[in-house]
Amino acid sequence: MPNYDFRCKDCGEAFSKRVSWSEKEKVVCPKCEGKTKQLFTGFGMIKGAGSGSTGSDCGPVGSPFG
Repeated sequence: MPNYDFRCKDCGEAFSKRVSWSEKEKVVCPKCEGKTKQLFTGFGMIKGAGSGSTGSDCGPVGSPFG
């Protein structure tokens, strides 16, 4: 099951929860038990530490595009 990020519509609490896709609509706030909305983060933009890349590479090392 994947982790999804949520924010409470009532108190503003942001949290992550491991839940199945079909159960996302049933998630409640762990702080106030209010209704939540799913947050969509830029997961494709995040690079892991120590990846050795600055994220600006467009081609192989030494290429005119890198």
